Amino acid sequence: MPGVIARNERGLRPRDAARLAGEIRRRLGARSVNVRIASSHVEVSAEGVSPEDLARAVEDLAGRVIGGLGGAEGLASYMALIEEERYWEAHEALEAVWSRDRDPAKQVLILAAAALAKAQEGKLHAALKIAGRAKKLQEALGEDLVDIRCVEAEAEKAYRGERSSLRRCLKL
Repeated sequence: MPGVIARNERGLRPRDAARLAGEIRRRLGARSVNVRIASSHVEVSAEGVSPEDLARAVEDLAGRVIGGLGGAEGLASYMALIEEERYWEAHEALEAVWSRDRDPAKQVLILAAAALAKAQEGKLHAALKIAGRAKKLQEALGEDLVDIRCVEAEAEKAYRGERSSLRRCLKL
């Protein structure tokens, strides 16, 4: 699914994600649109549209496109992406490795990033539910990789459109 990242020049907040997705769907006739809004950028992926059309629509509605989404893989990429509040891409970068080795410790980290990505979509309840899944998995492993209360607090910050930091929640 084509995706772009743009500067958040319009001051959008996660509560605007559904409206923005609907507008892109209407303008481009996209089958599916996912929008995540961070403090400094907006991530949009859409199915059934050209990358060029998506970039034009996002520039019109959110701000200047500064790159595409995806392609990174591994723990180093995960860490770099969470520093930039690019939680969905971080999730994807580590999931690419997890899909081959099925390491449950990686899955805890994936879920932590997914929780913050959901908050950026304006879905706080879903974010907290995912954080709960990470907590249960971590407890089952008997490991202490992530401070789940910290993840929940950072998800709430992301949901409010404030700068969030998953990195401070990790115990790596």
